[in-house]
Amino acid sequence: MNLQIARLATVKFAERTLASGVMEHEGDDQYGKIIYVIDVPLPLAIGEQVEHAIVSTIQEEYFAVERKSPLYQFEDCVKAINLSLSELAENGKTDWIGHIHAVIALWAGDELFVTHAGKVLGLVARSGTLVSFIDSSLSDKRVMVHKTFANLTSGQLHLNDRIIVGNGEILRHFSPQFLSQTAAALLPTECVRDMQAAARRLNLRYITAIVGQITEGDDDEAPPTSVLLSAD
Repeated sequence: MNLQIARLATVKFAERTLASGVMEHEGDDQYGKIIYVIDVPLPLAIGEQVEHAIVSTIQEEYFAVERKSPLYQFEDCVKAINLSLSELAENGKTDWIGHIHAVIALWAGDELFVTHAGKVLGLVARSGTLVSFIDSSLSDKRVMVHKTFANLTSGQLHLNDRIIVGNGEILRHFSPQFLSQTAAALLPTECVRDMQAAARRLNLRYITAIVGQITEGDDDEAPPTSVLLSAD
């Protein structure tokens, strides 16, 4: 199976860090794909430290190490991300603590492994039904730095399933009905364009999301499509 992906991206803001992306091992699809959404509602200089700690650790600890099973490799990667964030705090960079809203998901074969922190969105649209695979209420309000990403969930994906991950602003402003109808009726690129249009109508700025669809075949996939939500 393949995972076709489209991303609703945004420009950089001085007052907030919003990031999303897709990572994979070039030439070895057994590693699957890691998708991430990061929202740190603090000045860019602080949020970019968090983004770098997460993204660079994924690259070093998931894609650049000796191969294990996807689950075990992802678990080790999440532990390493928590360690990287702890090291930020130990070096006096603590402003981000309690302000990370992020989801990191691994798609491998027909399985999805997910970890998150803070308020984020994670949905699967299947046969007209929208199911959440993230419960933001489980995020620990006490915030233990060494367990920033403490929850790990997994599930099986089916052909034509649509995945939506995004930051909490989507939960605040887009209804479940809108997300369900958009995900069920449209391809990933069309879906993020629909979200882009809705965000512009509502004058929303701080929105980022990734939409994926499970498709047949093992042929070469088109690269992820990015749709920019302008700051205007």
